[in-house]
Amino acid sequence: MVKSLVTGSTGFIGTHLVPHLQSMGDEVVGWGHQTGPEITDQTAMAAALDGLELDAVFHLAGQSNVHQSWQHPGPTFATNAVGTLALLAALRSTNPTARVLLMSSAEVYGKVASTELPITEDHKLTPASPYGASKAAAEHLAVQAWHGCGQEVITGRAFNHIGPGQAPSFVTSAIAERIARNEHDGHTEVPVGNLTATRDFIDVRDAVVAHRQLMLRGQPGEAYNICRGEEVAVATLADLMLRASTTAQTFVTDPDRLRPSDVPRHFGSPVKIRQATGWAASTPFEDSVQDVLNDWRSKIAEEKRPQT
Repeated sequence: MVKSLVTGSTGFIGTHLVPHLQSMGDEVVGWGHQTGPEITDQTAMAAALDGLELDAVFHLAGQSNVHQSWQHPGPTFATNAVGTLALLAALRSTNPTARVLLMSSAEVYGKVASTELPITEDHKLTPASPYGASKAAAEHLAVQAWHGCGQEVITGRAFNHIGPGQAPSFVTSAIAERIARNEHDGHTEVPVGNLTATRDFIDVRDAVVAHRQLMLRGQPGEAYNICRGEEVAVATLADLMLRASTTAQTFVTDPDRLRPSDVPRHFGSPVKIRQATGWAASTPFEDSVQDVLNDWRSKIAEEKRPQT
């Protein structure tokens, strides 16, 4: 049995990762907003970690919204970078043999020329958002922890995760929520931002399998793309949902939903993680999109149900 800590256990990925680990027979300790120490407080974390005797730590906690990082760059950097620094230091003093998976993001790559796609892990890090910069800093801390302290830290670079339970601040969930609400309320317009961008969408239920595989078989000091390896336009995703709608609706561009610095094309290569672990995405993209829409339909139906 593996004993694991999951920071950010109550977040989108954490709520899928914890049951997956448990289904594999692992013992899991979860730290969420209400159940764990402040992520930037090294002393508090060391006290909480003392005596746990962990085999593995999945570090998911952080500020994960790119748009919010433009509005609050300081807190984003503190949570994602300083929080990683504090956690790694606290682990070295309490659980020095625990392997760590730092969940980073494909945002660390920034804008990538079309000639350099798909993105491999060897690509230079040129983040275009405060969020991307905070994750790049965390990655450098992970590399330093391995080379400078011998701490086994592996980095996973998440591309665009989608699936049930995602907050509406992310594009797939946001569009699904608006369509589902329109179905219920009878509205016909769906406000959207830039639909021309392309992304590499990976189902969160596939991604958490990759997380555990990287913990078992990944090499410390190395980074691995967690991606499908396919380029899909946001417009394609949106059209799938629109066609699945039970009412007639149309998209309307909302300037307030456009980002200050949007990356036009972005998709990765999964070759490195496949070679290291044998993992590959298996959930059909269309199923992922339909599941997100159905999840919002269920939430809104529950929200609108008369209280007794």
